[in-house]
Amino acid sequence: MARYDATIEKILVYLVPHGADCTVSLSPEWNDHNKISFNDISQAIRTSPEEFIRAVEYMVKNDLAEYYCLNSSSGPVPIGFYLTHEGLHYKEIRRLTSQEKWKERIIGFASGLLVAVCGALILSGLGI
Repeated sequence: MARYDATIEKILVYLVPHGADCTVSLSPEWNDHNKISFNDISQAIRTSPEEFIRAVEYMVKNDLAEYYCLNSSSGPVPIGFYLTHEGLHYKEIRRLTSQEKWKERIIGFASGLLVAVCGALILSGLGI
């Protein structure tokens, strides 16, 4: 799972309660196409527009969000974004990933301990 900073955490905390059908504007000019305006989210997360855009790019790159695009003659133009399934359930996914890592660590530790004990028993049985 991707790691993310405080800005991304703020965006996720702000958007998750709005649900899957919530789109967020990427620019003040496109506010009428989206449920949450660029100004509203910028004020809510208290960050610069540049940092907000970089955070959204990172979220899209790491499958936490997807762009909402308008079709134009030059191709699709991203005007907003929305959270993907992974973005909407990031806390649960992060918790399950963490639990899985701890299980692997515990199993590895127990296996190492068991091998060491068996090795010691074998060596003591051989009289070495």
